[in-house]
Amino acid sequence: MTPNSPPTTDEPFATVGVDVGGTNTRVGIVTDDGSIISCSSSATRRGSEALGDHLVAEIRAAIAACDVPIGSIGVGIPGQIDQADKLLST
Repeated sequence: MTPNSPPTTDEPFATVGVDVGGTNTRVGIVTDDGSIISCSSSATRRGSEALGDHLVAEIRAAIAACDVPIGSIGVGIPGQIDQADKLLST
């Protein structure tokens, strides 16, 4: 398998975790055994387009800096979800 290609069920992989806060956005990569292999912090961008672009760039940069296959990405973001429209409001 090559780095960043989808893992098979019996291969170890890493997870990207993203924590979007009111002040900072943190991105980390954790291996399947719980070892933290990458972490970064940057100012949270304002506005949905700016934030979205920033998250994509930060996640891509973190993945590019690590030589491990990524199996999943999780994002924690504050706000309320409108269940009917599936929209996040802040």
